[in-house]
Amino acid sequence: MKKIWTLAGDETSWPDWASRMATSSASELVRQLASEFKPGSHKWAIDIGCGTGRSFLPLAQNDYQVIGIDPIYKAVKAANERAKKEHMPAWSILAIANHLPVRSQSIGSVFAIGTLFHLSPLELEAALLEIKRVLFVGGEAILHFLDIGDWRQKLGNSLKSEDVPMPSYQAVVTCFCSEDVIRGMINSAGLSYQDSYLKVHDDDGGKRKDWFFHCVR
Repeated sequence: MKKIWTLAGDETSWPDWASRMATSSASELVRQLASEFKPGSHKWAIDIGCGTGRSFLPLAQNDYQVIGIDPIYKAVKAANERAKKEHMPAWSILAIANHLPVRSQSIGSVFAIGTLFHLSPLELEAALLEIKRVLFVGGEAILHFLDIGDWRQKLGNSLKSEDVPMPSYQAVVTCFCSEDVIRGMINSAGLSYQDSYLKVHDDDGGKRKDWFFHCVR
């Protein structure tokens, strides 16, 4: 079992990123996930770390009603402008992953893509508990983690978990986990593991290794 924490960047990184991504479209991966996991009778979904709302369109096209959560004001503003312009049933809220501003057992689906590994240890633990809290019984969550062997850990300096800054969005914090660590965190949160897969591909820096876990409350 292994987990590595790294730190790189500062609080100016996220607003600048939001400005650059204000009009960018969803990735192919997000489009695929949105089409694979269709909503049931409960159409409300939370997009944790929604950023500028890039995932809103594929989720809306697959019959979801979306609540976007992000701690960066510029990102929330851009996401709401995108939803309004494209007439999508999506609303973005300035909030954090470890304190979701929705009622317990009120959400059918949670998507946490590209966000959980940016949380500090305490925030990550709390965020998984919050995901379980907001899902109705039988609700589904798609959770994205970075594998311990992903080359991107070289981009930051390693540090002890107790030295990770909090709140984590004040700096670029990244957690890399082995599969059994991820399973342990999911089990500790009270979520039921359904299946998972490791997506591996090469880029200029080396092998990117992304875990996607399908969980049910």
